[in-house]
Amino acid sequence: MRYLMIGLLSIFLVFTISGCKSSDEMKPDGKAQPNDVVDIEDKQYTSIEDYQKEIPTNMKMNKPVFKLVSDNLEVSFEVKYTEELDTKLRNTKQPSYYSVIEAEGNDKFDNLLDKDNPPIYSNRLVSLEMGNFGYKYKIVLPLKGKPTDTEKKELLNGSNFALIFMNQDKETTNVFHVLDVGMV
Repeated sequence: MRYLMIGLLSIFLVFTISGCKSSDEMKPDGKAQPNDVVDIEDKQYTSIEDYQKEIPTNMKMNKPVFKLVSDNLEVSFEVKYTEELDTKLRNTKQPSYYSVIEAEGNDKFDNLLDKDNPPIYSNRLVSLEMGNFGYKYKIVLPLKGKPTDTEKKELLNGSNFALIFMNQDKETTNVFHVLDVGMV
């Protein structure tokens, strides 16, 4: 009788312990998952280069706003990615970056912008603030001098600039010459 009681108690404990997993700790395939593990896509990407050709068709950008603030040119806009591209960006092992540079062929701002060292920002989506349209992007381009009235007008014209995305080595992967109209 004693062995029967110990056996029943053991079986009861086994069922109790194995039955403690809540439904939100279970993956769709029925396998348990710890609470602190985030279920991510099975596909992990090494670099933004793995899907760089998809970026133009899978993102929208509102028209950027250009402002002269103190000794800086501030460029701000919002970007909305498709759910698929958003997931890819979040599941990429290597970091990616972005910046705004003077558009190719323009030499209007040689004396105002440091073209060799543009400010580079991390494109880590979890650190970007959300706006009404999408992720908020803001670039601050320091000016080397005081612009003339003509230069001020040109600095506020988005067609003189390009948005670039870069890989983990800060090499350009995508260039967008739409800062005067956006991509909506």
